[in-house]
Amino acid sequence: TLGTDIVPSTAIAGQNQTVTAGALTLSTAPSPTDSILIKGAAGANVTSFNFAAGSGSSVRVTNISVTGGISGTDDNTYGAAGVADTSAALSDVVLTAKLMDGVTQVGLTKTFVSGVATFDSLNWVINASQTKKLDLVISTNSAATLTSGEDWMRFSIETSGVSAVDNDGNTISGGN
Repeated sequence: TLGTDIVPSTAIAGQNQTVTAGALTLSTAPSPTDSILIKGAAGANVTSFNFAAGSGSSVRVTNISVTGGISGTDDNTYGAAGVADTSAALSDVVLTAKLMDGVTQVGLTKTFVSGVATFDSLNWVINASQTKKLDLVISTNSAATLTSGEDWMRFSIETSGVSAVDNDGNTISGGN
């Protein structure tokens, strides 16, 4: 009988459960700053990005596409396919590119093809609520022909160029 055999006779509230999704936020790291490279430079850290995992889950990054552009003038116009104006092609100037998490290389060394270096088959983990800095390190060609002695390069990562999954293997959308 309710109230005598089953006590209490009212509903018992369970614990609250919060449902959240894995998230990943990208931003430009404050260092390194703008710099000058000499042709033939090896292992030059040219830019860095912060990857921040949300509080819901650790994040495993599986693919990163880095876009590069080069220009013969310092006017912030960097061409599609890695070339603009009359500058050299990015692939003629940058011989190799690699991603570094501190002293650990993430993935294989790549080259730029049509202005993009795709780092795939990665297994780079960012713990929940943590931020990791990822450096883009390049080596340049000492025999590259530059426009009037100098060219300007810029590198970026679009959110659509990053693939990641949460602890359960769920895809984290490119907008995060």
